[in-house]
Amino acid sequence: SDYSHMPRAKAVTPHTQELIRIMGSTRLPNGEAKYTHSEIASCHGVSRPVVSKILAKTPQVDPPQPPERRGRKPVLSDRQKRHIMREFAKDPDATCTKIVRICKLSVSPQTVRRFLRSSGAAYAKIPTAPRLTPAHKAARVSFASEHLLAETDFSTWIFSDEKRFNLDGPDGLRYRWMFPGQEKAVLSKRAFGGGSIMVWGGIAGSHK
Repeated sequence: SDYSHMPRAKAVTPHTQELIRIMGSTRLPNGEAKYTHSEIASCHGVSRPVVSKILAKTPQVDPPQPPERRGRKPVLSDRQKRHIMREFAKDPDATCTKIVRICKLSVSPQTVRRFLRSSGAAYAKIPTAPRLTPAHKAARVSFASEHLLAETDFSTWIFSDEKRFNLDGPDGLRYRWMFPGQEKAVLSKRAFGGGSIMVWGGIAGSHK
């Protein structure tokens, strides 16, 4: 036998026995032994039965388990999240600071913002558009159709318009939280109002 000239267990030094035990207790991430008894025997120049005998006498100690990681408790409860969404449904222009106050939350507005973004909401500018009635739309289509057919030369025309600038804040710059599935909000532009300055301008051909 190849093991006939291998040292017996009692002839193996304590140091070698300790090395054998270390190799025998080494595990892979899946918990299986990293080395076979034959591999350990070949490494230390002893027979496989000797390795098996040494390891059989080694107390089996379960590998230390990592401490159980308790996940961080949710900052907002499900009930609070539902309350937040109800308030935004009632007041789409509400700010997160206002929501914290109304819902009496013990969290910062930033926490509410993170929740809204995780829910698919986005803080975006409300697009502006003229307030057009069906009559306005019909008149525009009629104007375009008439001059398209007549091949009107617009280079001899003067186009003018007026712009209102508010004195008490941005004109047409409003942001709000937009939620998935929500009807797209459009900010109507009024032609006249108080507390503003009207500016008139015109263009004709290559001139302004």
